[in-house]
Amino acid sequence: MAGNLTSLLDEFDRVEYGAVLPDSGILQYFYINFCDSGYIFAVSDETRTEAFFTGNDCDIEPLSNTRYGWHVDTSEGIIWITLILFDDNGDQIPLRCILSSVNQGHMQLIRSIIAEKKLHIHFISLQYGNLYKTKTLEFDVPANIAAQLAGE
Repeated sequence: MAGNLTSLLDEFDRVEYGAVLPDSGILQYFYINFCDSGYIFAVSDETRTEAFFTGNDCDIEPLSNTRYGWHVDTSEGIIWITLILFDDNGDQIPLRCILSSVNQGHMQLIRSIIAEKKLHIHFISLQYGNLYKTKTLEFDVPANIAAQLAGE
């Protein structure tokens, strides 16, 4: 499975921004696993973990990494990470990630965030039944959030 995920991530990297993701071949994974918009999900192989966010193009387009904050909550093996973005009007736009402490891929994402003190999110927009590679943004993770994710 890990080899397939490596191929998936490599193939996603080859898609140009603004281009439709093919609904066949290895990138069909995104169509099959697209269950709800508005949430961050992770894909991991043996060497890297990538975070993805799916939503409508009109919701993704105004997003930027200029003003944001974090909230982390844990309970009974579940970790909720909310990245709160602020638009030009000061409105809050929450990006949610729900992770399980027993899921190896989820924990790999958390370890990656702790180690790098950064989170890169690939944004995929839904338009007329197709998924498009829209943009990638990088977010710095404050030391106190990384410590909270580490259980300190």
